[in-house]
Amino acid sequence: MRIHRINARSNFQINPKFKKRKIADIPPDKIHPGLEIKVSTDAIMDVLNHYLARNLSKKDAIEIANNPTFQQMLINRKEVGYIPKPLPDEKDLATFIYQAAQNDPVATIWRWLNPWNCFGFAEIYNNDSSYYAICSELNQNAEKIAAAVNAKLSIYLPEDFKFQEQIDFGVNWGILSWGTENRVGLNIILVKNDYPLIIRQASSQTFRKIQQKIMRDTHNISSQDVHIKDIVGSRYSNIYDKLFYEVLAQILIEGTASYVGGKKDSGVIIDGIKEGRDLLNQVYYSLYEDVNIRTVRVCESEGFSINGPFVAIGYSITQKLVKKYGPEIIYSVLTDNYLDFYLKYLDIEDTFHGKKLKIFDPETKNKIRELSLK
Repeated sequence: MRIHRINARSNFQINPKFKKRKIADIPPDKIHPGLEIKVSTDAIMDVLNHYLARNLSKKDAIEIANNPTFQQMLINRKEVGYIPKPLPDEKDLATFIYQAAQNDPVATIWRWLNPWNCFGFAEIYNNDSSYYAICSELNQNAEKIAAAVNAKLSIYLPEDFKFQEQIDFGVNWGILSWGTENRVGLNIILVKNDYPLIIRQASSQTFRKIQQKIMRDTHNISSQDVHIKDIVGSRYSNIYDKLFYEVLAQILIEGTASYVGGKKDSGVIIDGIKEGRDLLNQVYYSLYEDVNIRTVRVCESEGFSINGPFVAIGYSITQKLVKKYGPEIIYSVLTDNYLDFYLKYLDIEDTFHGKKLKIFDPETKNKIRELSLK
């Protein structure tokens, strides 16, 4: 119990207990015909089959570590930016998978000391039969999970929109969910069979990839390797306008994805908005007054962390725009001038009176409106 309390105090969202969960059926009329969502537990089931049979060899561990699901997971850890080094490669992952299955006294004590050891595979080995049961349940409910994600995304997309995605379950220490060009992944240790959490995370990560498709299609870009900064970076020749626009565009991306995924009913974002407002003001000051780009990068790192302050700003703006214009506004701002996201919100914020929280200070507000005219 003490170990679980220690883990609960970390920044990781953890479900320490295995619970009975249910997932509801989705009515057919809620399904978007152009969204093809698949769910797979193949990678983690491969691990569990070896663990349960007690026959894992080093060669088996290497083959598992080279599974496309785990390969994409490792790629994400390198690209995401906020995970501290050293970053594991496939050899390290194979070692973690193999060591977690050893039954000598040292390995046994190491697994017992903390379920996060061996990259989290200690938790899998210690509870292999429970995780096998959960993965079997997830396989039985794969179509329901896919339908729930589809229905959650469908209200934000036009009827003729087409997109395919696979949602994988893996083990990824310290990360709840991840996405690359080829996969969306969920950490089985953290989500288990918590279906509301699974659907929120899968929807948010899938929508991030949909955003990239929308932006590439809008700008007639065929390559999937183009980053958001490459897409928005050519709009302004002034380096400071360019950097400010990049931050604003990323807030739009993260905020709308977070909103589409949704949050727990008990989730509170008001404190994040206040901090995000201060960070955005710091970005403005650093670019146009202090001329310190290094400070801008620090603000970006803090603001765009998991559920960070910039994400809170984007979520709040999206929430108010959807309330006024309907869910279709999200697709609209993604296919148009991204500053419309802010211009429409500023019109709303201008009506605020009294102590109602405003996100933008006058200088930042004026800069956004100035940029929209260039």
